[in-house]
Amino acid sequence: MDSIVLLISCGKQKNNYNCQAQDMYNSYRFQKLKEIANKMGIKWYIMSAKYGLLSPNEIIEPYDMCLSECSTEYRNNWEELILNKLSIFSKDTHFFVIADDYYSKYIVTRLISKGYKVSAPFLDKGESELSDYIQKSENVDNVIELYNCLYTLADNTGGIRLFSECTGKMYWPQRGVYFFVDFNEKSLVSKDMPRIVRVGTHAVSVGSKTTLWHRLKTHKGTNEGGGNHRGSIFRLHVGNALIEKEGLLCDTWGKGQTASKEIREKEAFLEHLVSEYIGHLGVIVFDVNDLPSATSSRAFVEKNSISLLSSINYSFNFSTLDWLGNHSPRREIVDSSLWNINYINSDYDKGFLKELFQFADITSKKYKTR
Repeated sequence: MDSIVLLISCGKQKNNYNCQAQDMYNSYRFQKLKEIANKMGIKWYIMSAKYGLLSPNEIIEPYDMCLSECSTEYRNNWEELILNKLSIFSKDTHFFVIADDYYSKYIVTRLISKGYKVSAPFLDKGESELSDYIQKSENVDNVIELYNCLYTLADNTGGIRLFSECTGKMYWPQRGVYFFVDFNEKSLVSKDMPRIVRVGTHAVSVGSKTTLWHRLKTHKGTNEGGGNHRGSIFRLHVGNALIEKEGLLCDTWGKGQTASKEIREKEAFLEHLVSEYIGHLGVIVFDVNDLPSATSSRAFVEKNSISLLSSINYSFNFSTLDWLGNHSPRREIVDSSLWNINYINSDYDKGFLKELFQFADITSKKYKTR
C-alpha cells in the first residue's frame, strides 16, 4: 500500500503547561482523530497556528493563537513552512487533511498541484461542522471491523480480484454479496485495503434465478469493452459522472428501458469508457446462498453494509477530491462517497457484522475446497 499521512488541525482547548504536542489539545475532535491514527498505525502530524507542522511527540509551550485571526502574510508564510516539511514525502503519499477551511484550503490546493492524492472532506466547512461530524462518528470502530473482515476474506481467497480480469470460469458463489474497491482510493480506516466504493447483491425477489456472476457480468460489460447501462444501475451512474466530468455529449444516456441499434451505436463510446473505469476496480464477494427474497440475508448484509459505510452516517469512508463519483449529478453519491443510492441515510443493525464474519468463513472454506 502507498503511504498514508493524516494532517489534523490544532484546537483552542489546550493544557496550560509544556507537553508533547499530541497531549496539548483537549477537544473531543482532536482526541478522536489521534485515537484513530494511533489505532491504525498511520503517520500523523498537527497543523498548529503558532508552530506550523508538528510531530506528535514534539514538546511545545501553551499558546493562544488562531489562524483565522492572523494576517494574510502570516498565513502565507505558515503554509510555506508546512509544505516545505511535507515535501519529504514521495508522490505516492495520500494525505488526509482533517481540518476546517482555514487550516486546509491553501494546503490542499498546493498538495494537489504537487501531484499528491488528497482527501479533504471538510474543505469549505467550518470548525463546528468538523467537530459535529467527529462527535457523531460513533460507528467508526464498526467500519474498521468491516474493512478487516474484507481484508481477511480476500487474503483467504486469493486476493482482491481485478474486475477487468474476471470471467465466468472463475469460482463464484451461486448467490452472494459483492464489494467493489477502488485501487486509486486509500482508506483512513484500513492500511491494508483500498477504499470500498460500492456494495451490491442480486436475487432479492422471490423466484429470481439470477446468479452472482450474472449480476457482476452485467456491470462488467462485454469482453470487447461494451456494455448495457440500461441493465446496470452501476454503469448508469458511472456514465453520468463521466459525462459531467469530461463534458461529454450523450443525450440518450439513461433514457428508456430499451434502445434501438442506432442509439446503442452512438452510446458505444461511453459504454467503453464506463467499462474501462469499472474494470480497474477490485471486487470481493461473500457466499450468501439463501433463497431469493426481500428479507434474505443478502439483502440484510447489503443494506447494513451500505448504511455503515456511507459518509452521510459519519463513517470516515472519505473519498479523494478527484474521485469520479464527486462529479455525479446524484447528490446521494457525492455525499455518501459510494456508488450507491439506496440505504445511504439508513440506520444500521450492528448485529450484521457477526453474520458478515460468518459468511466470510463460509466463503473461505468453500473456496479452499472448490
